[in-house]
Amino acid sequence: MKPDEGDGIVDVQICTENDDILLTTKNAMCIRFPVPDVRVFQGRTSSGVRGVDLKDGDEVIGMAVLRHVDVTPAEARAYFKWDSSTRDPAEQSEPETENGDDGGEVVVPFERLAWLKTQEQFILTVTSEGLGKRASSYEYRVAGRGGKGLIAHRLPASARLVASFPVHEGEELLLVTDQGLLIRTKVDDIRVAGRATQGVILINVGEDEHVVAAERLEDVGEGDEPGEGRMSGSKKASAHRVGLYPGTFDPVTNGHIDIIRRACKLVDKLVIGVAINEDKGPLFSLEERVELLEHECVGLGAGTEIIVRPFDTLLMKYAESVGANVIVRGLRAVSDFEYEFQMVAMNQKLNSEIETVFLMADPTCQAIASRLVKEIARLEGDVSQFVPPEVERRLKAKFGVS
Repeated sequence: MKPDEGDGIVDVQICTENDDILLTTKNAMCIRFPVPDVRVFQGRTSSGVRGVDLKDGDEVIGMAVLRHVDVTPAEARAYFKWDSSTRDPAEQSEPETENGDDGGEVVVPFERLAWLKTQEQFILTVTSEGLGKRASSYEYRVAGRGGKGLIAHRLPASARLVASFPVHEGEELLLVTDQGLLIRTKVDDIRVAGRATQGVILINVGEDEHVVAAERLEDVGEGDEPGEGRMSGSKKASAHRVGLYPGTFDPVTNGHIDIIRRACKLVDKLVIGVAINEDKGPLFSLEERVELLEHECVGLGAGTEIIVRPFDTLLMKYAESVGANVIVRGLRAVSDFEYEFQMVAMNQKLNSEIETVFLMADPTCQAIASRLVKEIARLEGDVSQFVPPEVERRLKAKFGVS
């Protein structure tokens, strides 16, 4: 690429036609547009095309490649309302309306909301005054390239934006000031807020002191210590082991509960990934399976954080998105191991940094399988020894058994 006079290269990234480009400026403006909007040039020495219309004195400080998701403003509003438990109500901004959108509410099926949850990304923005926040990628609506864009962060007077990039759970953030101070904190501790809001204090800067750099740390090694600095509103980072226990859970059984309880002894945080798996024709809807798991996991953690989340993507991609160090699998018999061994071999090819841990089923649970439990319940048999009481009640209701 050959920039025009007075111009320069900010970033270089690999992308596909299924991605979007997000450009952010130091005056906290941003624009998101599809990759195909940027035509492929024959020569690498061309000057390129305009991505964002900059005001005098403004400049691009960040470029990010985001996964493209077709979501309307009305769907985004419904999604934020559904997922409001993860967001601070005092720091919310409504998704902007577009032509033909009256700003009203729409009914979005749970399966669609759950799928949007699996596709959501979060954009971190940090100001020179030490303020920062995470905002949902659904707040950054897709537009045509070359426009003036949207507000990416509400800046205090005299502040500017120093960083804007996607972050994931389990990562850490490193901030550096022009006075040589450094601070390291967990991304998970940074509040999720509206795109056009001010955020919270990430680091207390002194008079005439400014944040000049922000970088994310993807891999946190054992024994790594947080750097020195002044921090407000977040805890110091520490080694954090995240486990992912995936499955269909149709329905959750005592065998699943046994694996969850024992997995909590191995990790600091356990994400239970509920596969949407509509192709299997599950008896319980995705919403019901998530609800039942959340009900049965109350009090199981013994200090370990348990999160139940639906997913509909490649397992290793989902593991990476939640910052998992290990994938937990339960084994009931030798036949399970043969299948799981093949899966581990493939997963290792996709990401050799994520390990798989096998937990043998408790002898009292080795014969329990969701498929068999459903068949027994359908034929009006007693499943009380295989599933928790609430699951038993739901099974009877499904099959009309008194």
